Amino acid sequence: MFDNRQIRLLFFRALCIASILFSTPAVSKGYAFDPSRVVEVSLGGSTILNMKPKSATLTDQTIAEISKSMEGILLIGRKVGETNLVVVSESGSETFLIKVSLPALAIQSEIVSLFPNERDVRAKAVGGALVLEGTVSTIQVINQMEAVAKGYLLSPSIVSLGVKPNVINLLTVRSPQQVQIDVAFAEVNRSSLRQIGAMLEAGKAGNTGNFRFSSANGLSVSTSSGFGELFLNPDPSGRLPIPLGITLKLLNEHSLSRTLAKPTLVAMSGEKATFLAGGEQPVPQVSGFGQPSVEYKKFGIQLDFSPIVLGDRTIELNTTMSVSVLDKSQGLQIGGTDIPLFRTRSSGTTVRLQHGQSFAIAGLLQDQLENVKRGVPGLGDIPILGVLFNSRQFQRNETELVVMVTARLVNPVNGANMPPVPGSESRDPNDVGVFLMNVFEESKMPKPSVRKNFSKRRRPRADLDQEHLKSSEDSATIVGAFGYWR
Repeated sequence: MFDNRQIRLLFFRALCIASILFSTPAVSKGYAFDPSRVVEVSLGGSTILNMKPKSATLTDQTIAEISKSMEGILLIGRKVGETNLVVVSESGSETFLIKVSLPALAIQSEIVSLFPNERDVRAKAVGGALVLEGTVSTIQVINQMEAVAKGYLLSPSIVSLGVKPNVINLLTVRSPQQVQIDVAFAEVNRSSLRQIGAMLEAGKAGNTGNFRFSSANGLSVSTSSGFGELFLNPDPSGRLPIPLGITLKLLNEHSLSRTLAKPTLVAMSGEKATFLAGGEQPVPQVSGFGQPSVEYKKFGIQLDFSPIVLGDRTIELNTTMSVSVLDKSQGLQIGGTDIPLFRTRSSGTTVRLQHGQSFAIAGLLQDQLENVKRGVPGLGDIPILGVLFNSRQFQRNETELVVMVTARLVNPVNGANMPPVPGSESRDPNDVGVFLMNVFEESKMPKPSVRKNFSKRRRPRADLDQEHLKSSEDSATIVGAFGYWR
């Protein structure tokens, strides 16, 4: 049997458990907001709640402001943030969550009006920042839209509310362009060019850059309209333009220049492409714990390209060029190891080109002095008298490195449309073909079939002429009565 003390203890425990069970839903109901009770107000904007309560109170009056109107409660956003609105009416009390955010819809409407062709753009307010997302046509449009959004947030009415122009740009290009960069390195012998009265120089035509070969006899290689195609102009007035590629070929044939390399690079718009003609030099290093290590440093000619497609087939090309050479005579010696000195010359430029246009970089000179001794064999080695049969000549060889860059817009090619690899459609002939027929290469393609079952009855000449004319007008590939291929 239970005594009175145990009965009171059990009753008290049951009462506590019942109070906890019945009080939990009430707490959950007080903190869970219905989506219909969330009111969003733009910063500096207003909205009206269609109700006429006895009283309305904001928990944070710095974020929003309320006032009574003829239609209900007028809410005005004053600061980015969230607050609660407690409304007391005859039926009871209600709590609304008030969210004050940046005017994203107004900014989006401005962007749509300025860029009517860009329809996949959205502006959202996340916290105290404005997020732009979607896809556009070019990178130039992305930068312009970001500038418009920042300009709206820098308006006096928005700045006076203490808002910082924080824009998160998540816009991407709808179909990113790929740029093919054709580079040609040519070494021009300036000493030989001086002998024929030609030299490589840079000039200026109007407000655009101009590169040209000029000489006393009127030969010049120039750009007739800024950074366009490079031409050779035999006439100074530019009436007979010849492409620069033909000029370099002529110089190569006369040993006045030689082409060192012709790489082709492909990079996406906004990415980086790098070309290095040189190598890497191991340089010993000492770590913090005294352990030796090796670091490889690049030397040679390095070109870095960063193309950006701006639209209307215009390419903005950021080019950086550096030339590094090893100078062991000026190096250091640490721990019995010779560390060479790197002499580096670099330059950078940004140009805007149309599809297929070119520009040139020059001015990298190399000067060599040679002492050439000539003499008669045998007689030149005689003491004292041998000087009469010897001659010395100092020669100076000056060369210049010219880099020509051509930018083009390219698209990927389907694998089925790729041209065949050279040599893939041919095969080696057999011994009969090599020794008797003098054939060194045979095609793998099957030979065209010809008609073999000719009629024994001789056909009239008029019928043959009519068939020949009909076959010529037809789209077939066989012409004539005997099945010859076109």
